[in-house]
Amino acid sequence: MARMPGRSQAAFPLTVVATFALAFLPGRWLGWSTSVADVARVPMSPIGFVGTWFANWLRPGVTRHIPTDENAVTKLADDLQYQTEQTQKMLAANLKQALRISDLEQQIAELQMIPAHIREMAGAPISAETPVTSRAANAIDGLVELKIPEEAKDRVTEKSTIAVYGAVNLLGRVTEVSKFRVMLMPITNEATSWFMAAVIPADRIEDATFDMSSAARVQLRPHGDGTLSGEMDRAKDVGKGDKVILSDPSWPEWAQAMVVGIVEKVQPKESEPLIQQVIVRPRVLVSELSHVTLLSGNSAAGEGSH
Repeated sequence: MARMPGRSQAAFPLTVVATFALAFLPGRWLGWSTSVADVARVPMSPIGFVGTWFANWLRPGVTRHIPTDENAVTKLADDLQYQTEQTQKMLAANLKQALRISDLEQQIAELQMIPAHIREMAGAPISAETPVTSRAANAIDGLVELKIPEEAKDRVTEKSTIAVYGAVNLLGRVTEVSKFRVMLMPITNEATSWFMAAVIPADRIEDATFDMSSAARVQLRPHGDGTLSGEMDRAKDVGKGDKVILSDPSWPEWAQAMVVGIVEKVQPKESEPLIQQVIVRPRVLVSELSHVTLLSGNSAAGEGSH
């Protein structure tokens, strides 16, 4: 009996070594281990059965009844379809609300970007929706019907009310006001009168020290295709990418210096070599928008700006 502990101690390292060696043998050599495992599993089976029975007793399984009657199956299919439709409607409503919130946030941000000195001249800006149904399908520069809040209609007047986007991009001005609608004429509409503009060199756009009195002046006329053009002396240094801003006394004071667009092309006039033609394209068109911002002064200021 005194030798038993010594034999156990000697067998343990051999068992570890044998296990380690078997772990690295190819799987096809260890097929016999399945039989050994089955023999070792026999004493544990009663205990496993008792454990499984006890688990099922604590949490019994749910028996699902699958209807076989044709009417019951049809009713179940209708219920599933109704639930699916309701879920889709709810998701669509949530998406519409999220888009509306995003749109309102954008409008508020644009209203806040209006420079303080312009707000002092024109009063509080008005956010106006532009219904797509009022636009001609083949005219990107056609008149646009605006929908504005009822309480703001008395502030909107013909000629003195302008429309902008992104606080500084000039879109056009209101030409007709009635009880039921407000019509906006884009600056690129052929019926828009020619107007004067100033050209700021591309490399001086962000230069606050730029002397506006040195900016080249050009009279622009719309073509009805989303562009405007004008002519000036070839000695004037004007190039592609220059910014064009409004500088016309026939427009309201709060419209001055609003961005008309960007110079897209400068080319010599064939019939007059000393004259160059400037093509200007607005950065944004009314036909691309769902809402605009209106700026309008009081009646006295509007009458003085016709």
